Amino acid sequence: MSSMNGVRTDIPTASIPRNHIWSISLRDAIWLTFCGAAIALSKFIERIPLHLPGHSGVVWMAILVLARGMVPWGGAASLVGIISGLLAALIGEAKEGPLSFFKFLAPGVTLDLFMLLIPGFVRHSWSIAVVAALAYVTKLMTSYVLGLAMGVPHTFLILGLRYAVVFHLVFGAVGGWLGWILVCRFSRNFRANNIGRADRVKD
Repeated sequence: MSSMNGVRTDIPTASIPRNHIWSISLRDAIWLTFCGAAIALSKFIERIPLHLPGHSGVVWMAILVLARGMVPWGGAASLVGIISGLLAALIGEAKEGPLSFFKFLAPGVTLDLFMLLIPGFVRHSWSIAVVAALAYVTKLMTSYVLGLAMGVPHTFLILGLRYAVVFHLVFGAVGGWLGWILVCRFSRNFRANNIGRADRVKD
């Protein structure tokens, strides 16, 4: 565990890391399903007239980082992306229709790849914010690719794209940082409860 000025800066995990797909528990599967549903429903936040592209990323990435932090299994974020993508496609909220599934999947896969390929980097609040920002931008890039696949003119798609990228990075980073805070809080409570149960068993 790393620290900075006596303050804990790495993401604690609630259980032993598991990288094999069959090692996920029923409790973890239920938790990831709940997170996926929460992300799908977070699309309704975009109806709030803030006039800022990607503002739902605060909730989206906070939930995704929380899901991945509490279930340290190699494909946790990707599974949340699959669940949220399927639900979003069924709800029919996204303009891409069933293809919106890929827009929800991309951030989860990106987050998992960072966690698996360079785990030493993703151990601090600032690095989690950076990774979450990059992961959330893949949602925008996927929307762009889907737009091209659907025949939307390129000139129309690039209108305000730089503006949208900046806001997606900002909101994704804020969401990742909030998710890191929630993981730290929940993991601390998890360990405290487990210690309490262990003491009662010894008694």
